[in-house]
Amino acid sequence: MSTLNSLALYLTYFSPLSSLNKSQLIAKYTWVLTGDKEETAMNVSFLSGHFAPGLSIIRVTKKMNPLECSTALDNELNNLKLKPQEHGKAKYGLVVDGQTLNFALNKSYLCFCDIIQVIQKNRFLELCGYTEAVLCCRLTPMQKAEVVRLIKQSRSPAPVTCAIGDGANDVPMIIEANVGIGLFGKEGRQAARASDYALGKFRFLRRALLFHGFNFYWRSANVVLYFFYKNLVFVLTQAYFSFYSQFSTQTVFSSIYLLSYNMIMTSSPIVVYGIMEMRYPETVLLSIPMIYKSISRNTFLSWRNFAIWNIFGLWHSIVLFYGCYVLAGEGVSKPGGALETLSGFGSMLFSLIFIVVTVKLLLNSYSFNFMVFFTIVATVVVTYLIFAFINFVVIPMGDVRDLIETWGNLFCGASAMTSLFGHIGIPVLAVVPDVIYRWLLDSHDFVHDSGYCPGRKKSVNLKDEPMRKSLLSKFSSKNNEMRV
Repeated sequence: MSTLNSLALYLTYFSPLSSLNKSQLIAKYTWVLTGDKEETAMNVSFLSGHFAPGLSIIRVTKKMNPLECSTALDNELNNLKLKPQEHGKAKYGLVVDGQTLNFALNKSYLCFCDIIQVIQKNRFLELCGYTEAVLCCRLTPMQKAEVVRLIKQSRSPAPVTCAIGDGANDVPMIIEANVGIGLFGKEGRQAARASDYALGKFRFLRRALLFHGFNFYWRSANVVLYFFYKNLVFVLTQAYFSFYSQFSTQTVFSSIYLLSYNMIMTSSPIVVYGIMEMRYPETVLLSIPMIYKSISRNTFLSWRNFAIWNIFGLWHSIVLFYGCYVLAGEGVSKPGGALETLSGFGSMLFSLIFIVVTVKLLLNSYSFNFMVFFTIVATVVVTYLIFAFINFVVIPMGDVRDLIETWGNLFCGASAMTSLFGHIGIPVLAVVPDVIYRWLLDSHDFVHDSGYCPGRKKSVNLKDEPMRKSLLSKFSSKNNEMRV
């Protein structure tokens, strides 16, 4: 792809491909928009792999008026429609020049009504739909932006477009695209300054999309869902308590717990997770670009995933609250035990919530390294040091002074065995569905089916071409029914 230096644009229309092509990554339509003349642009397209070897080229160029353009589009469409079986096997590429494109897109060249203009655009888009790659040559900067706008408005839901350029002529289409990428090159830095992302070389694009793009979305989606989840668990337990406090303003947790839950006890692990988490290693993501397909249409932040996380939050809150409630009931907790007091009940419930939401984060993690391990251990140590501090030191903060000796009574008093049993049994009961769900996800993951699994010393060799092709065929067959 480094031979595309002379091209002004590499525009990618993100949709699934039925077959993998490294030069086209995961794009359904790959467009090259350039101001070069037709012969130069076609030579570079073939050399760069934009036009694959054996591709049948459809040329709609050098049309002098709207009628010629319309006739040419109709003729090419009719030829393709008359040979549906051959079209199913053959692959096509389209070449359009700037003058012809004006007749198809620019209203000033159409002396007819708006309906005729819409029909003309639809014909052009329909013809593009039969092709794998489109080359537009002799374009002006505004024409490049018009092409991007045309793709964005071509259907519903709207496609996601990515425009890549290296010169000032590419600025309009970089701004118009959903994602604009500018390259630092010999033509200056105008494109890089106008872009959303700037790259030093074009070859960095593959790693930026397939590795960083996938991991960034995976981390961001799970961080958002986890924040909703952990706060849902925390709030629902207080809602359940209101049914037993006659809906008074009394909270089950001390004010120091309310302050420290999000600020100290659950903040650091999710931050490190959002920085270090990787669903798949870099070698897997770069070897199989079609994995990127799985995050299309905001898959991980869908209403379905949001509902699943909320269901787990609801289940955890019920198990934690009523597990403590049962242990604190008559006949279970010994008379005089700390669980019979509001401060003791709230402290144990808070401790269990902290344990479960931390375990939930670990169950959702695929990348275990020193930073993750250190952060989890440090958070647990700091949390229980805070519990020990408020157990021995009187803090003049309203209800916080009531926590004096609470933790000592929980683990050393009459209810010590009950507390220890609760800290082991209740979290295990709560996370059993999470373990099953994680196992089901991994068992239906095509990479795990192939033999790769995080933590194993032996994994699939993705450089082995037969194995790689087998993975691609599995992934394609499993995602044919995916809504995109």
